[in-house]
Amino acid sequence: MKRGFSPAATAAFATTFLVLAIIGWSIGWLAGGAGTPVSQESPEPTATSRPTQVTKSPTPSPAPSKTPSASTTVVSTADAFPMPNVVGKEFREARAELLALKVGVEVHFNTPSERKQGTVERQEAKAGVLIQKGWTMQLYVSGPAPYTTMPNVVGKACTAAKDELVDIHGFKIDSYPSGTRGKVTKIEPTATAVVVWGTSVKLYCVE
Repeated sequence: MKRGFSPAATAAFATTFLVLAIIGWSIGWLAGGAGTPVSQESPEPTATSRPTQVTKSPTPSPAPSKTPSASTTVVSTADAFPMPNVVGKEFREARAELLALKVGVEVHFNTPSERKQGTVERQEAKAGVLIQKGWTMQLYVSGPAPYTTMPNVVGKACTAAKDELVDIHGFKIDSYPSGTRGKVTKIEPTATAVVVWGTSVKLYCVE
């Protein structure tokens, strides 16, 4: 009996081989990257922006203040003069000396001291310090304020009466109830009254 492949088997074998070949070819083609290529666009180069150079304007220095600070005493040397030494003097004498220099004076009594009553124990400003006209100096005096008699200024011009009461006798003007012009018609306390040195006075003046 002669053995061999039947025609039907041979045809089936050929068909299978062809199918496997086609499948293998397809896999190879796909693996090789065949197909519609996808183009990758290179990104456009981005322009490198240059850093902006900022020029800082110099900050102007503040203008110096023409007004002196509270802790600074400004003295015009052209008009200044040294404070005299009045320590140890009788307070009326010391006061008159300073008033002649056109400076104001305030007198404070009952300052502890071994000096005679009515004597300047301490002064401000101190001797030698430069001062100017119009400034007010402080005198600190030993003992209590003395008593004095109120002078009679009735009938005098209001300005002249004020100068006499303040500069000569050391009184203080409390007020001008009827004005500051004309002649004095009344004073309070009244003339010849015995009062403490430095008492405040009301001066009545009428045109």
